[in-house]
Amino acid sequence: MATESLILSVFAAGCASTLDAQAEFRMKLHTIKKLFVQRDYLRIFTDASLLAAYVADYSPSRALAYRAMLAASPSLSAALLSPSASSINIYAIGAGSGAELVAITTFVAENRPPIQPSNHSANNSNINITLHCQDIADYSSAIAPIRAALAAKFNPSIFFESSVFDILSTETVHIAEKTARISAADFITAFFLLNELLANSKRDFVTFVKLLVAEMKPGALLVVVDSAGSFSEVEITTQSSSPSPSLSSSLASSKIKSTDSHDNHYKKKRASSSSPVPQQQQYSSSPTYMVYQLLDAIQ
Repeated sequence: MATESLILSVFAAGCASTLDAQAEFRMKLHTIKKLFVQRDYLRIFTDASLLAAYVADYSPSRALAYRAMLAASPSLSAALLSPSASSINIYAIGAGSGAELVAITTFVAENRPPIQPSNHSANNSNINITLHCQDIADYSSAIAPIRAALAAKFNPSIFFESSVFDILSTETVHIAEKTARISAADFITAFFLLNELLANSKRDFVTFVKLLVAEMKPGALLVVVDSAGSFSEVEITTQSSSPSPSLSSSLASSKIKSTDSHDNHYKKKRASSSSPVPQQQQYSSSPTYMVYQLLDAIQ
């Protein structure tokens, strides 16, 4: 059976009880889609009664798409399958609903032999891969049967972890948690997430993205999949009299990458000057400095 069919069978088995109650399933889907139109994302993901229906409807197609993306991208494939790495830490943000878990697990299972506990440290083909899925919602009961079905059909070479908290939280314990996870990660995903974070709080969204830029280690990958919808409607301020470009068009034109040195350059620049940086200087500086200027503008 093709991998795509196996993935669908994993969700069919794992979501059977939800799909069998068709009337209730359709009613909950109607509620979810209505809240999406209203961009009331928190009401979807903080209502435990909607989570199983959300997983059953949205996660299968996304898992197929994410796996296809991993297979089609040489950079992403190399990052997950590198024979020179002794361990790979994956931090999947907003990933509690199972799509990332299934996509990454099946991709790795197809391309790597399973971990052998007795000798995995002595053989680079058996890399210790840890996938940590963070989410604001507790999907544990919804994805437990999916994890069981996944293990039955594939021989996953991944250690799975999860955490439940708001990634935009400014509580000390949560800042420490996400900072530690980001700084240790080799591979970070944010799939269909950033729009929702921006809609919930512009200020906290900006703070979080700055944390990502500052704490990612050199060589780590940040993979973002999202709709352009919300970003295309956010205007950024400028110091000129010309019309303000949308955030999405500005980000698309800036070819952003990040390194620690760029981040330190920005911090020193901000600390040494209390006055705004002239517009022509803002965009002639490092790429990460440009990220910060764009983020500052949407607050």
